[in-house]
Amino acid sequence: MKLSTPIILILLFVSTFLLSVSVGANAVIIPVFVEGDEAFDAFSKTLILSMEAFVAIGMSLALPRLLRRIGIRATLFAAAGVRIGASGLMSWFTDVPNWILGSLCLGGGTFLYLLLIQICLSNVEIRRKKGLIYSLFGVIISLGIAVGPLALEKLDALLTLSGLAEYVANLGLPAVGTQLIFSALLTAISLLPFFLGRSMVPPIQEIPAFSVWKLVRENKDVLFAVALCGISFMGVSWYITIYGLHSGLKLNQAPYLLSAFMLGSICLDTPLSFLAEYVNRKVMLVLSALLCSILAIFIPLAIYDFTQACALLFVWGGLVSGMYSNCLVLLELKYKNQNVVATNTVFSLMENIGGAIGLTLIGIFLQEGFNNGFSYLIIAACLVYFTLVLNWYKPN
Repeated sequence: MKLSTPIILILLFVSTFLLSVSVGANAVIIPVFVEGDEAFDAFSKTLILSMEAFVAIGMSLALPRLLRRIGIRATLFAAAGVRIGASGLMSWFTDVPNWILGSLCLGGGTFLYLLLIQICLSNVEIRRKKGLIYSLFGVIISLGIAVGPLALEKLDALLTLSGLAEYVANLGLPAVGTQLIFSALLTAISLLPFFLGRSMVPPIQEIPAFSVWKLVRENKDVLFAVALCGISFMGVSWYITIYGLHSGLKLNQAPYLLSAFMLGSICLDTPLSFLAEYVNRKVMLVLSALLCSILAIFIPLAIYDFTQACALLFVWGGLVSGMYSNCLVLLELKYKNQNVVATNTVFSLMENIGGAIGLTLIGIFLQEGFNNGFSYLIIAACLVYFTLVLNWYKPN
């Protein structure tokens, strides 16, 4: 049965939200656990936290071949299965080798699942205001990630209310294990919309060959902005909680820094995308990057005050999310669904290249005791982006 466009969008957004809640929960579970367990040295911490971005780079290059072989639907369910299996592995075995393996599988599964949802969204026939739809997609992701830490805090109350607390206690899982099982359950539930709406997944019969390098050269100003977003978004997602703890915030305060960042994405993404409908989108990208660099300058000062840090991260989250939406729309307007897999793959590739570089460098900075390296890296990345944009600019 063919579903109407609004129903398809609702089902895709529900699936995206549930997956994002799981991602948001993991963004607190994993960093806090590896930071507090003495078995994890500095190298293994950096490896686990940056693994997702490195795996995603390899998956980006292999994705077209994978889709040609087994199709979008099978790949989507396999990605969700790998993510669920990785969460189960990490919940029962908390030693370093299994967590490295689990983080590798978790990163690959998360990347593939979210990218395939994005490809499904790109294939939906939307006649007008497509920019606002992409903005709403970004808002749903941010909302889910923001809800993740809140859901973790209420997990014990939810288990007690549902009558499952005694059953879970009898399983003998460590506290982190219960949290990871909860994350896996959210991933499993997020698959339900794809069972209800089989027509949501586009039947791509043939995926044309494409050159990653050619697409990057044709859209370098947009895709380097995506890489900058990857540094900011992944850096904040995985390290802002640790950064807050190292700066003296309490354990019940630090996870809310991520929620503030995502709340900013929720509240400011759509207004910025609406504004971009009437002004030059590339100018919006440069202005957003400029404001991000200014905010990054003040993070080392604001991080010691919980309220100030949340306010700063709120605005920063909105700017980064707005840049994401603008980049997606710019690519969509240029290629007009000519090769959905190619454009979405290159988009995700550049995002994760930025994320991999950012996460690795931030991990090295923290290992060397340079706590504020997080903000200085963002400033440096923005300066590099400005330099490249000025170099590429050609006046009429």
